Order: sequence, then C-alpha cells, then structure tokens
Amino acid sequence: MDTTLGYYCSECGMLIGVFPVTHPTGFAGKYNQDIDDNIDILPKKVCVECGAEIDLDYPRCPFCGHIYEAI
Repeated sequence: MDTTLGYYCSECGMLIGVFPVTHPTGFAGKYNQDIDDNIDILPKKVCVECGAEIDLDYPRCPFCGHIYEAI
C-alpha cells in the first residue's frame, strides 16, 4: 500500500505531499524500443505582431501578448 507523507512549511505556508516509496515501472526494459522524442512537437506559427515562432495551438503570444481570436 502506498502512503503519503505531508510536510508543512511554517515560513511560506506551503503544504506538500511526498510518496516516500516508489516502485519502478520497468517501461523501458519491458518494451525495449526506440522512443520518438519528437512525437510531442507541435507545428509552429509566426506571431503577426512580433514575429516570434510559437506553437500553433497558443491562443496568445507568450512574447508580446497578441491574442488570436477564433473565427
């Protein structure tokens, strides 16, 4: 059975939970195949305001703040 330990920081007020024991899944050894690291790379678009290259699904440019409105 997995248990969680809770820790509270009295200086900042943050409460976190920690799993003291983890179990390895053995994923890499079990499947023994090449994992494609590029599978999660999204297509890019160029921001019309600042020219930055950003992910296609961004609704707002993280650099200049330009908002792309849905048509």
